[in-house]
Amino acid sequence: MKLDNRQSPWRKRLDRYFGIPLVFVLGLLRPLMRRRPFQQSEQVRRRRILVIKLSALGDAVLMMPALFCLRENNKDAEIIFLGSSSNADFLKTVDALDRVELFSAETCLRLIKDCYDLIIDFDQWVRATAVLSALCRATMTGGFKTKNQARHFAYDSILPFDRKVHMARNFWNLTKTSLENAEIKVSSSFESDREAVRLQWGARLKDKIKDKINDSTMDKETDSKVLAEYLGRPYFVIHPGCGEHGVRREWPIESWVVLIQSIQKANPGALVVVTGRGDHEKEWGENLAKQVNIVSTVNSLSFHELMMTLTKAQRIIASNTGVMHLADYLNDFVVALEGPTDSALWGPLWRGKNRESPLACAPCLTWGHDYGCSDPVCLKAITPKEVFEAL
Repeated sequence: MKLDNRQSPWRKRLDRYFGIPLVFVLGLLRPLMRRRPFQQSEQVRRRRILVIKLSALGDAVLMMPALFCLRENNKDAEIIFLGSSSNADFLKTVDALDRVELFSAETCLRLIKDCYDLIIDFDQWVRATAVLSALCRATMTGGFKTKNQARHFAYDSILPFDRKVHMARNFWNLTKTSLENAEIKVSSSFESDREAVRLQWGARLKDKIKDKINDSTMDKETDSKVLAEYLGRPYFVIHPGCGEHGVRREWPIESWVVLIQSIQKANPGALVVVTGRGDHEKEWGENLAKQVNIVSTVNSLSFHELMMTLTKAQRIIASNTGVMHLADYLNDFVVALEGPTDSALWGPLWRGKNRESPLACAPCLTWGHDYGCSDPVCLKAITPKEVFEAL
């Protein structure tokens, strides 16, 4: 079950016109539904924390400093993450989470029956998660107050969503505010947790990936024959697609062709590997293969194999999408192409570089669907020479 309101008009209307009054009413009833604080005289038990974020892969990666802060300040707590099919594969690699649940009506009903010390809803716009937070029996709930969205009435701890700071910092600030309002002291900073999560969790994940690569049984455990063809050679990764709904965040194919030719000329013997998922991104691999010599892995890699590919790449160039953020988490050499997306809010969080459009109209994207034009002229203004120089 998915809740992609950005691309579904009827879901958007239902979420807004039914969700807003429901959240408001539940907010009024919140004092009656609030679970009483745990008493020290009761039998000692683990603190239970429910984290909610339904989309998507990029947001899940950017939540890592927030999850690090949450775990470090609640070492003995049981942390449950309610996600979706778009981010569950990545969340299952995060050792700090005790359990990852997939959003469904059955799951929500089960979660509502449980009791929690703290619920943090990291969604920015969807009211369904605010409704769920209000229905669950929790001592404290926390969530964003997003301008013109009227979804914050259900929370005890409210943080205004700030479009002037990076999304990862918004997530971390919400965690800090919620913990402090639950009388749990936070001693670290966003900057320290951002680096710590990459040095500790990221390094541990990469070690697991390397062990898998070096495992002599790897070829028997993967259905991808193409994987073994490039892992032993120097290669560059390009991720040109942004899914069927992200076309206006994609660089023109002519520019990709010129860039690939420049890479191959400067790096004789190196391969260029194209990654992607879905029918739309499969077209990218097929169209590029007709014009330049590339290895297309679109739709042929598991999520674990994708992480292998990103970890071992010499350089990675990607549109602003979830795989770009995953690459930035796993690799020090990432270049992100920014057109309608605001790099101050959605750019690489760690070592990645931005190549931004020089046009004054960019960035224009606010909610994920409100592009300023149907033709991404801002991306066309980024030249292959600029991107190559960034490599």
